[in-house]
Amino acid sequence: MNGKTLIVAAALAALAACNRGGNGEANRQAAPGAAQPPANIVVTTPEGRAEVRTGPAAPGAPAEGIPAYPGASGAGSVDVRGASAEGQGHVVAFTTADPPAQVIGFYRQAVTGAGYRVVQQMNMGPAAILTAERGEGEGVTITATQAGGATQVQVVVGRGR
Repeated sequence: MNGKTLIVAAALAALAACNRGGNGEANRQAAPGAAQPPANIVVTTPEGRAEVRTGPAAPGAPAEGIPAYPGASGAGSVDVRGASAEGQGHVVAFTTADPPAQVIGFYRQAVTGAGYRVVQQMNMGPAAILTAERGEGEGVTITATQAGGATQVQVVVGRGR
């Protein structure tokens, strides 16, 4: 799975639950026994399911074997999970004061330790990208972009086509 395919697969998986001509509807749902902020949304259609969580909490581990970034700021964090017949995806976004190359260095070590094979890495000063894959159809892409004194990071994890 190349980087473009991974990004498209994860985005499609996350969006699979969006109404594509069916009669699905967005429902705000609280987890059993716990109140969630109103920004948490679960969308379920016959094509799949997506969950969007936003808020001030620090982002968690993006995938099994890939740890959360140390010192990541949860301010403005977004966590999107989606699943459909074609696969599933997960996106975590956060900020850090660390430069993009440092973020990518951390994740390169983390993904190789988790059994992924790095297939692409680009360091372009204020922006850096790492793409890795594992097994049959598992992939991860990390993008770190420096802007306004902080680094914006997106971790996209996908499984399936």
